[in-house]
Amino acid sequence: MENQFKLTVRTPAKECFNAEINALTVSTTDGEIQIFANHASLTGTISFSPLVIEESDKTTHNFLVRNGVIFFNNETNEAMILALYSEAKSEISYKTAQEYADFIEKELKKGKELSSFETDYLQGQKIAVTEQIEDLDNK
Repeated sequence: MENQFKLTVRTPAKECFNAEINALTVSTTDGEIQIFANHASLTGTISFSPLVIEESDKTTHNFLVRNGVIFFNNETNEAMILALYSEAKSEISYKTAQEYADFIEKELKKGKELSSFETDYLQGQKIAVTEQIEDLDNK
């Protein structure tokens, strides 16, 4: 349809979403954006973001995404989100997020055993999972 575009959300483990949609709301590191069909081409990075996906029948899907990139190609009218983590909001438990936060803390305490890349990655993960836990608290 003319007022829709294709959205694919992928992680290394699975394809989380793939359909024609009307609108996508996502928070990039540069701020929150809303994408509609025929949007200008863009590339953005995602640290942590809720995704709100609206289909033509007004069905809404809610996901959480961590550590990813979003691409929108105006020529093909397609958006793709590639992320290390993505789950439907309804499938995420507070316990799972808290366990991951505890794991990150334990790894960061290793200090000198970690490379600077590993430390930077874990600190980024800590920020993202802390935001995720806060989001779950506000449910």
